[in-house]
Formats: sequence, C-alpha cells, structure tokens
Amino acid sequence: MKTIFKRTQTNLLIASMAAGLGVHLSSQAQTTDAGTLVITGQITASTCTLNVTDVGTTSATGAPSTKNLALGNLTPTAAGATGAAGSLLTTSTKAVTVFSLSNAGNTGPCTTLGTGGAWDLALMVSSAQVSTIGSTGFLKNGLTANATDAVVQMFGGVAANPAAASAATASTALNLRGDAGYTGNFATGAASIANFTAQAGSSIVVGAQWARATANAAPSSGSFSQSIPLAVVYK
Repeated sequence: MKTIFKRTQTNLLIASMAAGLGVHLSSQAQTTDAGTLVITGQITASTCTLNVTDVGTTSATGAPSTKNLALGNLTPTAAGATGAAGSLLTTSTKAVTVFSLSNAGNTGPCTTLGTGGAWDLALMVSSAQVSTIGSTGFLKNGLTANATDAVVQMFGGVAANPAAASAATASTALNLRGDAGYTGNFATGAASIANFTAQAGSSIVVGAQWARATANAAPSSGSFSQSIPLAVVYK
C-alpha cells in the first residue's frame, strides 16, 4: 500500500494526499453459512517531519518554504561546443540537497512509516517541464525571456543517514517523465514503490547539473529557473 503524507511546501514543493476505502455489503433472504469476511486495515498518524538540509549539515530543522538548488554561473565558452545532446556540461558542478525524516519533535527518526518501512520522494513534474532528448527526460527551463536553452539532468541516491550524505550519493541519473504523479519519477531512481530502499533513518540526496540541449553547440547565455513539486511517498 502506498501512502503520501505531510502537507508542506518547498520549491521542490512538498505535497500530500489522503485516501479512504469504503466497503458495502448487501444481504439476501434464505442464505446459509457461506464463509467468513475479514476486513483489515490501518490508520497511520502523519506525524513525521521532512527535513531539508545541505551536505555536511545534520541538524533536523524541518522543511523550509523554499529550497533552491543553485547551479551557479557558467559561460558558453567554458561549457564548450563539443558533445552529444543530453551530455553533461562537465565544467559545471552538481548542486545537491539532502532530505531526511524525523519524528514530529525532531528528536529521532520517523517511526510511522508504512508496513514496508521505506520511503522515497516523487518528483511531480509535468510534461511541460520535461525535455526529452533521445530516450531520457531532462528538466527544461521554465523561463521564456533572457533564458538559456541548456537543460538540467536530475540525480538521486540514498545515504545511510544525514551524516553520510554527500554529493557523490546522488549518483543515479533520473529519467524524468511528465505527468507521472507519485507513481514514478522517484528521486532515488527506484522503478516502483516496491523498490524503495530509503529507511526511516536514511537520507535521500537530490542533485542537478547542467546538460547540453543541442549536439555540438554551446548553450546560449541566459538564466534558468524551474520549480519541482515533490511528494513524500512511503510503503
């Protein structure tokens, strides 16, 4: 069973949903003993806090209203004009941020995960935010004026805990799919909810790096901006 919890927002927006299940039983006259109906389920308190920190920072402070991943400045000359479309601009540095869970009081790990005991972040990008090059989806620029044509490759990965998180943790290149909702585009690269590997005490590191939009052409100068809604999903 998949559950989404903790409504809050960040630029990397955090969203949530709740779902209910109803059961309707009808009866007929002149019935005999036919069997047993067992109804099971659980109601889980959404009391965990999502913490957003930088590499090297382990304090649990909760999610800020906005978290920016700064790609920094890069000149077209430094980016170069040689390389395949979708290739990383290796003269740029990967920007990363760290996500972790704690209990409501920020005094320890989250203890109210689903029965599977694992979680992930869904990148809730729309088709309008994705540029597909070959078979890979990149994050494209949300700006239309004074905008660079460069795209951004997203990365993810799991560290054992916040102290172990580093830029190297975000080593899995993500293939973004627009309008996949919270059933795809997982920040760790998980193929499905069944493949979640981040545990209650784990950290998820999300990274972003410049990539080339056109083969053998330097990116145009200009700014880049895009917001990614996220959903905390656990199993």
